[in-house]
Amino acid sequence: TFLTLDITKNYLVVCSHSSDGYSTKVRRDSAGHYHLDLEYNDGVIVLFPISEDGSISEPCDIRVFEPEDNVFSCMHSINRSPDGKFFAACERNQNKVRFMRLNYERRCLELCSTASFPWGTTYKNGHAPRYGVFHPTKPFFYFNSETVDIQDVVPKLEGIENEKVALSDLCVDANGNYMYVLYRKINVICVFTLDPETGIPAMVQSLPLAGDGPRGMTISPDGRFLLIAQRDSKEIETFSVASDGFLQPTGNSVNGFP
Repeated sequence: TFLTLDITKNYLVVCSHSSDGYSTKVRRDSAGHYHLDLEYNDGVIVLFPISEDGSISEPCDIRVFEPEDNVFSCMHSINRSPDGKFFAACERNQNKVRFMRLNYERRCLELCSTASFPWGTTYKNGHAPRYGVFHPTKPFFYFNSETVDIQDVVPKLEGIENEKVALSDLCVDANGNYMYVLYRKINVICVFTLDPETGIPAMVQSLPLAGDGPRGMTISPDGRFLLIAQRDSKEIETFSVASDGFLQPTGNSVNGFP
């Protein structure tokens, strides 16, 4: 499950990761013929109103995404654009990024457009969109893939060859100059510069993480620190952020989480 608030902070938008489980149902049609039907878990994006006291109310909209060609929907993450006009949902299994808007009058989510990256395309890293982030000042949306080889994403790392990597969270600094990307399994964070005109990223730094199992990160409001949640080692690891966007481990961590 991945969630974000709308720009008014009056609505919570939640997407469901779903699962790859399914059941097989036997159906007999009117002519007496038997058929086998597959039933999958629903892939959904849910809209919850936030009450004045901060509590979450009953959902006012649930958008269901049906299986396509026997491929179930898996909404892996959802992000709000900086201007609050759009949401982008990374659809891992169906290889899509779905852009939506919130209709405040009808209190529902509306699909604006869908970018598809089917298997076999020449778009090298377009399969299985996983995590995404909007550029803070330009009309760019970045996302990573669940099915990318290690050489494609962190070519400067030494001593790691032909190893699959699980790409994790992305974040961009407030000025849109640098992007930070987490890599699970190998426990690495990489720093990318973003071209001021094209937005194209270029990797400039890669660092090993002291903890294990990175899942989630954020930049402090003043931009001085980057914090990473380490699921498996049950700690929060911290890095200082230099003026050139490079990271330096602080040596400080908060641990002991259950």
